[in-house]
Amino acid sequence: MEYIIKKLPLETRPREKLRKFGSSFLTDEELLAIILRSGTKDKNVLSVAREILLTIGLNNINSGTINKLKKIKGVGEVKALTLLAAL
Repeated sequence: MEYIIKKLPLETRPREKLRKFGSSFLTDEELLAIILRSGTKDKNVLSVAREILLTIGLNNINSGTINKLKKIKGVGEVKALTLLAAL
């Protein structure tokens, strides 16, 4: 069962952890979730980030992966391009 980010304790939410501890204390999944900003009604943003990491991998995101990214539910053109620009 997916959990809703807003229901997590504040200190475990990715943005709040970033603010309090800095980026070195966050997992790749949490950092990617911050870049993505939101999930879908069926998948929270951490789940979308996890699927990207499992399907494509952080180091493999490049211009050739835009269409692969868009196949992941919760990632459209804008999020794919945002990831490409950020990484």
